[in-house]
Amino acid sequence: MHKKIKNIKRILGAGGFFALLILGVFFVLFFILHLFATSDLFYIFSFAFGLALIFLLLCSFGKGGALFEKEICEADVIAETLEDGLISYDADFKILSFNTSAQKIFGLKEQDVIGKKITPGLSGDEKYKKLAAVLFPSLAPLVIQTSEAGVWPQITEVSVDDLGLRTVSNKVPGKNGKVSYFIKIIEDKTRERNILKNKSEFINTAAHQLRTPLTSINWALEYLRRDETISQKEDLQKVLDEAVLVSGRALKITNDLLDVAKIEDGKFGYNMEKINLSEFIKGVLGAARPYAKERGVNILFVPEKESDFWVRADIEKLGIALSNLVENAIKYNSENGEVVVLVKEIPGNLVEVGIKDSGVGIPDREKKFIFTKFFRGSNIKKNEPDGSGLGLFITRNIIAMHGGGVRFESETGRGTTFFFTLPLNGSEPSL
Repeated sequence: MHKKIKNIKRILGAGGFFALLILGVFFVLFFILHLFATSDLFYIFSFAFGLALIFLLLCSFGKGGALFEKEICEADVIAETLEDGLISYDADFKILSFNTSAQKIFGLKEQDVIGKKITPGLSGDEKYKKLAAVLFPSLAPLVIQTSEAGVWPQITEVSVDDLGLRTVSNKVPGKNGKVSYFIKIIEDKTRERNILKNKSEFINTAAHQLRTPLTSINWALEYLRRDETISQKEDLQKVLDEAVLVSGRALKITNDLLDVAKIEDGKFGYNMEKINLSEFIKGVLGAARPYAKERGVNILFVPEKESDFWVRADIEKLGIALSNLVENAIKYNSENGEVVVLVKEIPGNLVEVGIKDSGVGIPDREKKFIFTKFFRGSNIKKNEPDGSGLGLFITRNIIAMHGGGVRFESETGRGTTFFFTLPLNGSEPSL
């Protein structure tokens, strides 16, 4: 019996169970014990029903209030546990909440901001300017919007003074479907940014210090290799050839590191001029043919048509980009393989250059990392352990600065084709 009562109470809830109990008591008093007259039936039932309803509502409100209070407490605990800053504010930019992490990031206390309306004018106030820059990103000295405009959540990277912050903003809807308030999560990237900066400065300094002695060593070795007395000694000549190869490789890695540092610092300057792309490609391929011959690889140049393609380019920088792609196609090719360079016009007033090899290809799981700094495919490290993994990163940045793009198609064991595009720039310049 007791178990049945518990089941009824569980199904109806505490409020419903006791409301039913009140109605049951009045039923027994009236119909079984006959304690009330029939004429009083309507009033007695109304009183009993009303009492039961009041009890039910009180229980419901008590339960709802307890749940609401519980949810509020849980939200507060979660907010205070976060390592990232969490701010909530209304449509007038009045601060509603400001967790402990946010206080540390902005150097503000909760009582300084709760209930305060943050306006663009506070960007001139030393105390509030960092918070104003986060709530109004256009006020920050450096802003990078990484999400699409008008699409929520909004993701923005903001730099202000010594802070580097990543913010994620979103809307919180109310019961009527309208925006109730906004929340903003702030991740402090300052330490990470400083570590990367220090790392970049270290690599840059080390590369600068290495380049001069490596250049001198390379020249000295080249001089010795051309000496007639040494060239007659086969064993010594072989050692010198290997030394020149290694020093040249070390010098290239050093130059790549310096180029990456310049790219990231925005100091990789460009001197654009109008060039004949077909003739330019022939020159790069001509310089690569001795290396291709040494590796047993044949190079073919296949332009779509005889007419020339004129583009605006920095000859030195574009030469670096194209040489990287051609050298990779030669280096990672199969024995007696070939490299085919194709050029054609494509829609959008663009010219597309394709460098196709018959080499090892790129594993599917690694394709997304191809343009990442220092990345080298697992299938090429075995046969070619030397390399910086910077060439494709540099190439993509150079092509982007020329207004083009880079893509590739690859199948493991069947070769890879890299494509890059450049904007066409009309006919041959007039004299």
